[in-house]
Amino acid sequence: MMENYQKMAEQNLMELQKQKEQANKMKRRLEKLWGVIAIILFPVHLAINYFYPENQGTHIGWVILVIGALLFVPYFLKYYKIEIKLK
Repeated sequence: MMENYQKMAEQNLMELQKQKEQANKMKRRLEKLWGVIAIILFPVHLAINYFYPENQGTHIGWVILVIGALLFVPYFLKYYKIEIKLK
């Protein structure tokens, strides 16, 4: 009975380790995706403002800012811990 318990515990531990590795892979993929999106959107914003400076009615900068916030905030809340250290 004790041997079965130990084997099950080891299997559960290995399964948790696999799940943790998969979660870390997904986290790294999302971080890369956010980086690529930011790298693409920033020059697009600058190009639009450079080539069409009189076109202030589109508010593309605000659109990009809102999209970035909508993508970043849920990700930040899910993956990062905020700790307060008291003296």
